[in-house]
Amino acid sequence: MIELIERVEAKKALRESELESPESTSGTPEKLYKIRGSAIDDYNRNR
Repeated sequence: MIELIERVEAKKALRESELESPESTSGTPEKLYKIRGSAIDDYNRNR
């Protein structure tokens, strides 16, 4: 989450190569969404 906020505050654009796979680039909403999904899956497995 912090990386996303820092990217927005710095107005750091994605490079062309990062646009192809934003879910693997730190500080993107896609990456945050992927991490969230993994955390939910882990939580549900350990219940």
